[in-house]
Amino acid sequence: MNTRIVTHIVLLIVSICLVSCKNDEVKSAYNYYNLEQVGWKSRTVTNHYSNVYYKAALVPTAYYVLKSEGVEDTKRVDSIMASVNDERIFELEISLNDRKEVFDASNIKMSTNEAIKHLAFGIQEDLSILLKNGKKIDCQGVTFERNYHLAPFKRILVHFSGVPENSELTLLYNDNLFEHGNMSFTFEETPIILN
Repeated sequence: MNTRIVTHIVLLIVSICLVSCKNDEVKSAYNYYNLEQVGWKSRTVTNHYSNVYYKAALVPTAYYVLKSEGVEDTKRVDSIMASVNDERIFELEISLNDRKEVFDASNIKMSTNEAIKHLAFGIQEDLSILLKNGKKIDCQGVTFERNYHLAPFKRILVHFSGVPENSELTLLYNDNLFEHGNMSFTFEETPIILN
């Protein structure tokens, strides 16, 4: 066979493999959190694999502190904010592009009960943060927000501790629910307060 033809065939096969192996799309946008006349703008990063969207947002810690404590006792709020200075909270939403139920048996690689248990407990082992300096921080806890089929997505709040303030970080997720493997969500900025 002519070496030129063989070269073209090899290049074609390599191109097809590269295109089929990479994820469909990674998008970045913003989420807005408003509470008690205070607002924050936070970057969201979305990875799209096959028919599944994975959207992660870095949530302002102050949002949850003010939501639970209110704004009346500013000394208490300031004290709590100082004590959670190195904690980070992410929202991880998983949805399908056809807006079907995420736990549909044709989509996931486990039973519905196993999937619920995994999102409530086991997913903690699948999540970590990678700092710009290479340090890896394991997930401290997760909260699976059950919506009982009222919304076409599943949301997990992911908690980390020991994260330096204003650090560039990457949320790492090893997907065992749909078996899409490792993915990353890079956050180069912290939530911005809006007044």
